Amino acid sequence: MKLAYKSPCGAHKVLAVVGAGESFGEATLLAGRRWLVSARALADCTLLHVPAARVAEALARDAGLAEGLLATLSQRLARLLGERAALGARSSTERLVAYLLAHAGEDASGPVELTLARKADLASRLSMSPEHFSRVLRGLQSAGLIELQGRRLRVPDPARLRAVPI
Repeated sequence: MKLAYKSPCGAHKVLAVVGAGESFGEATLLAGRRWLVSARALADCTLLHVPAARVAEALARDAGLAEGLLATLSQRLARLLGERAALGARSSTERLVAYLLAHAGEDASGPVELTLARKADLASRLSMSPEHFSRVLRGLQSAGLIELQGRRLRVPDPARLRAVPI
């Protein structure tokens, strides 16, 4: 799922790409108000909608659920703040490498395969133009750090990719 908002100047900005097993919308649910974020499926998927009243009941009954939800939201906030701070401090290549490593898994030792969101969406997520994003991908491909076929991306040696300064 692509989570995005429309900026005041009319441009769409991708906030996140949410994958299988991940949740979204918790902040809106807990705040009790609508936010101007849209969700769009990037591939066939099945979504589970849990009514706010059911979530409130479950949270009232189970302190562990509340703690888990708070931990998840706190981790997401910390990640977003870190990404936001890094936008100005990192090059486009460094931002893409950090994104790939985060989605490949920190302890990956063998080849890793990922399915990317649409290039334009991922470029927006990483604050790049689609054209520049394509150039960065080609650079990583030329260096042998990634292999790309359509939306399938393969990292043959995650240790080499980790060696790229970020």
